[in-house]
Amino acid sequence: QWRGVSFTVERQRDVRVQARMAWQDVVTLAGDPRVDHIALPIRPKLFEVISKGVKNMEADTLHDIGVKGKGIIVALVDGGFSGYEKLLGTELPDEVIARGFGIGIEGGGEVHGTAVAELVHDVAPEATLVLVSYGTVLDFEAALDWLVVNAVDIISTSTGSAMTGPCDGRDTMAVAANAAVDAGVTFFASAGNYGDGHYVGVFNPGSPPVAPSAPEGGGAVGVEAPAEPFFHRFTPTRNVAFFGMGNQCFGLRQGMPLSVVLTWNDWGASPNDLEARADYDLYLMRYDGERWQYTDVVADYKQLMGGYPWEAIQGVTPEDGCYGLAVSQFNASENHRLHVYAYNMNLALPFVVPQYSVIAPCVGEKVQCIGATSTYDSLTSYSSQGPANLNEVTGEQLTKPDFTGPAGTKTKTYGSFSGTSAAAPHVAGAFALMLEVAGRDHEAALAMMRELAKDLGETGLDNAYGWGRAEVAACTNTFCDDHLACTETSCDPLVGCATKRVGEGCWIDDACYPEGAVNPLNECERCDMGAPNFWTAWANDLACDD
Repeated sequence: QWRGVSFTVERQRDVRVQARMAWQDVVTLAGDPRVDHIALPIRPKLFEVISKGVKNMEADTLHDIGVKGKGIIVALVDGGFSGYEKLLGTELPDEVIARGFGIGIEGGGEVHGTAVAELVHDVAPEATLVLVSYGTVLDFEAALDWLVVNAVDIISTSTGSAMTGPCDGRDTMAVAANAAVDAGVTFFASAGNYGDGHYVGVFNPGSPPVAPSAPEGGGAVGVEAPAEPFFHRFTPTRNVAFFGMGNQCFGLRQGMPLSVVLTWNDWGASPNDLEARADYDLYLMRYDGERWQYTDVVADYKQLMGGYPWEAIQGVTPEDGCYGLAVSQFNASENHRLHVYAYNMNLALPFVVPQYSVIAPCVGEKVQCIGATSTYDSLTSYSSQGPANLNEVTGEQLTKPDFTGPAGTKTKTYGSFSGTSAAAPHVAGAFALMLEVAGRDHEAALAMMRELAKDLGETGLDNAYGWGRAEVAACTNTFCDDHLACTETSCDPLVGCATKRVGEGCWIDDACYPEGAVNPLNECERCDMGAPNFWTAWANDLACDD
């Protein structure tokens, strides 16, 4: 109890406290000068799944020679695994380890994680699976701590958020993922499905919406608008970014889910510094056939006293119609860089900027960020692209994603779906196979993944495909090379490494010795070219006299 308010602390980390209390007590607690900020907990976005990929990545060739991920522990961190028990022994292993953080393992009926787990099992059928559900970002961080303590090999998540930091690698989800990598885990995360639902641009002051004859920005009645010139112009002539396909506005039915996040670059040195002073607001607009009208849906949290630099609309369309977004600058000393992320809803072509649309935890420097390709190896339109945002503290900018994975197959849980949610578990499963091939050497396995990736974009690492679409094999030439002068190595991707002796000298115990060299462990044996792969006994004066 604090200041007469009773609440239950569910989770505490650094300066953040997650607590449950009566709604009417929130205002009382907010009046305490020691409380910097109060907001609803940030919950993950679960990206849709369609996948198809065992054959696409050549994983079946490894299955044929017995490489199936045996002994590798893969943890899947997601919003829920409802129905997983019914799939044990068929679409999933006979047994799995399951635990919930902040929510039950079923996630209130959420099946997303179950479908993701199916994909990993398809690719690495003998890997051990750990299913972990979480409800909030603090639960996510606690889950990673638990997985590190329990020594899993791989963590993969098909969830993420644009609200835990500036999407430049300093985000709290990314920092937690990086820490897991430092502890010996290889971490995979979906890039996000914002490739065709993302906009970025510096605030460009314009007048409140005015009325054109078509949905190209403008026109507003019904709700009082901020005074000029505080509305953002998405293009020189459009101050409403509408949902659509090509240049056409979507006709949306009443009750369709909407999830839109607006962020701006007003973060502190750490995402928890709560230094935001600029204040922008996000409006849902509806076109009535003649002009744009304000709806009652608006995100207008006041950041004037510090807080997180984002606004979010979570709800449904209030009635049938064509909808768009408007952004106003309520208070700011400069024009900030704005990002709009529309979840599972396309922005019309004039407003789409696929670059800079990757989100946390994928933006972590040590995280393997996974985009999505079709079964024909083309980048999907929804796959989030890099680079990560510029880190304004260090001046660094990360190339993302790191790989792409296939999206386009079926699961028992979903049937057919698409999304980077499918791509990430495919690549995580592929890495489990390569980790087995590499004798559990994480760096060697990652190096092979980069060498084997099918380069589909610009040569080398790029901000659309990363290193390329993930592919697996029993070896690579680099992995097989033993760097010995007396051997010649080769890689058969269907069998593994092959080595033969070449030139003069002996090849014994993975080392080269000139003819006549003495065994360093037994002076009574030496290299004899008559048997160049074994030590040969010889008489060394009296030392070897029987």
